[in-house]
Amino acid sequence: ECMEEGPHWRLWYEKLFVDVGRFLEFLCSASETARLPRLRRLTLSAFLLTDAHMALLAKALQIGNLPGLREFEIKELSRWDVQASKKWGERGLGREGIESLVWDGFVTKQRGDAALRIERLDLSGMCVEGGALPLAMALRHRCFERISYINLSSSAGPGAVSEEALRMFASAVKSGLIFRLTELNLSGTRDVTRECWGFFSRSVSESEQGLPRLRVFDIRDTAVARSRDPYWIREAALQVIRRPSDTPDFPTIGLLGPWGGFLGPFVLSLFRGKLPSLESLGGPSPFGLY
Repeated sequence: ECMEEGPHWRLWYEKLFVDVGRFLEFLCSASETARLPRLRRLTLSAFLLTDAHMALLAKALQIGNLPGLREFEIKELSRWDVQASKKWGERGLGREGIESLVWDGFVTKQRGDAALRIERLDLSGMCVEGGALPLAMALRHRCFERISYINLSSSAGPGAVSEEALRMFASAVKSGLIFRLTELNLSGTRDVTRECWGFFSRSVSESEQGLPRLRVFDIRDTAVARSRDPYWIREAALQVIRRPSDTPDFPTIGLLGPWGGFLGPFVLSLFRGKLPSLESLGGPSPFGLY
């Protein structure tokens, strides 16, 4: 409700922007009161974020003032961030800020201890084109081994997930680095081709562990799950579910039409037990494959 247009809300928003900066600066201080060891979740939403904000947060993490942080979210960024950025002489949040947050904050060891044990990352509101790449690189380098929830959906603004990032996710899956994932939301990833989705699907199918705990794999509004495609996903999945237990291989992989690049390996992943916990692809049906 606080995002309505008008001078009243604009003045409130500008004050909040300043206060957020002061809060993050305080977190970077050496004061004992700046240390929040019991803070488990930090959500930044409904205000402008900049690369400078992310640098401050990364410093607070690096010096160990948030040692208990396990869940981090960026949601609902302002629609007038460009105008506000010009006023404050700041650029809006970009790749540099996300890189600083990931590499200088989450990944860097704190005061000689291990890096943060992040379990949940929701960056659906960052609106940074290609912003998922630093996270994907960190995943591939074994930096988020405890992570169980990742949300990089792009319902508005530029797509965070690039083809390079998705290939790195695939590499992390194949290497068994993110087997604890229970939910992966990549909905709205419109710029990734079906061929690249096929590469990801094959990586799951060919991996040793697959994604054994994954319950939700949200791929709505992507190149492989347009409005008509989920029907084929559902039908293919149901064939796997209904297969005889002694079936040596799945016979209809080659009959999936133009969706075969993604669907063939995806169905094979189900058949091989690489996705044993899967309940939903982001749809509303009881089984979720809709």
